[in-house]
Amino acid sequence: MNESIWTLIGESLVATPDQTAWICRQGRGKSRDVSYGQIYRSALNIAADLRERGIEPGHKVGLIAPNGPEWTAAALGIWKVGAVLTPIHSGNSDHEINIQIEATQPELILYHQRPITDADIPIRITTDGPVNEREAEIEAGATGEDEALAIYTSGSTGNPKVVRLSHRNIVTNVVSSAKLATPDADDR
Repeated sequence: MNESIWTLIGESLVATPDQTAWICRQGRGKSRDVSYGQIYRSALNIAADLRERGIEPGHKVGLIAPNGPEWTAAALGIWKVGAVLTPIHSGNSDHEINIQIEATQPELILYHQRPITDADIPIRITTDGPVNEREAEIEAGATGEDEALAIYTSGSTGNPKVVRLSHRNIVTNVVSSAKLATPDADDR
């Protein structure tokens, strides 16, 4: 298995673009639905923006955002380029965030809701418009052997450290887990 996370997931996003990927609660009984097509278009736009900013395969890109469609689109955009995702926990204190950034050394940071520096780049979900065809035609910048994640651990079982995972580490877990269930379009 030599595929990247992008090659595993990207095809699914294209196959069912109108299907709901995220239902985001907004309080007072309201919600916002985000489709697979919106995640796909957003990830391509983020990947194109990263390329324009000089991000290449193997570069580290920080991501600070709560769980949600923005985190998903940004992570996929990072992986589309072949860069290494360095997640930064949005609930941490500024001191803890600075330690994570120092340990992982990202080239730049994408954010949703909470920038760390003035140079950080906001994540935007593309709600409509055409697919970035130029970016869609570019092959994923990583293979299964390449590093996908550099996660700074809290050190709960020892000293804090950066744990590195390859695309293969993650893809193998996803593929194995998928064999245990038969999801369909009505599953959440």
